[in-house]
Amino acid sequence: LPDTDIGADELNRANNLKALLGRRNSIRTTGESPDGITTTQYYLRGESPCMLAVTKHGDGSKAVSGIFRDFVYKKDASTSNRILAYSDPRGGTDYSADLGSKEMFPEDSLCIESKSGEELIYTSFELGEKGLGCFRYTIDPSTLLCMKTDRCLIFGYQDYSESGEATGVYNLTFDFERTSYEYGARIDDAAYMGGWNQTLRTVTVIYKTADADPANKYEYRIAVPYNWEYLPIEAVENPGDVYLDAACQREYRYPGDYSDYTVYVAIDG
Repeated sequence: LPDTDIGADELNRANNLKALLGRRNSIRTTGESPDGITTTQYYLRGESPCMLAVTKHGDGSKAVSGIFRDFVYKKDASTSNRILAYSDPRGGTDYSADLGSKEMFPEDSLCIESKSGEELIYTSFELGEKGLGCFRYTIDPSTLLCMKTDRCLIFGYQDYSESGEATGVYNLTFDFERTSYEYGARIDDAAYMGGWNQTLRTVTVIYKTADADPANKYEYRIAVPYNWEYLPIEAVENPGDVYLDAACQREYRYPGDYSDYTVYVAIDG
């Protein structure tokens, strides 16, 4: 067995996502929770770290979200099952740079629960704004890689009467998630990324202000696959602010696949 004094720092170094991708090529996690089952894949496309998460809900619906280069993309009922992508070039945001930036193991509360020739088990308890979080990590002793995590969140809320007065009844609610990890997994993202291997189309984004001075106009162009619907981040956050004409009269509607298109974003100032 390895030194059982191994702490959070060494475990975090062994499980650092970016370092692991360089050695293992890909990581697949499968999380089970009351919301459904989510399979998340972290992998490299060229030198770009990527993420692709697919959630299957209990009602049979499916939601997809991913990160590629500086794009966030998703596909679910809210996008009419199209691949909707957005980015923030004005802010210079590279979303893939944030992959793996968070440490998995908390330094303050991590302690070893049990050890054997096959596994090490660590536990952690954290009290946050939403309640008490209980975490259990199963570690491979030969590699220090995390093989499974179990999370349980215990939180409570005060009941109130119809008049708004506290009833004195404090209810506790439990939420859980179990996640398993697979390293060097085979990645299949062709359904979402295949269009990048074909001719790309151009989406032009033009920001319009009340001031007609051309010097105050800002625009950029993005190349995306033929079946991706691209919008600037402002349009995703405020759908009413994006248009298809320079006068900002025609509200945005998806122009369809293949063709280049231009969108106008009305902003203040």
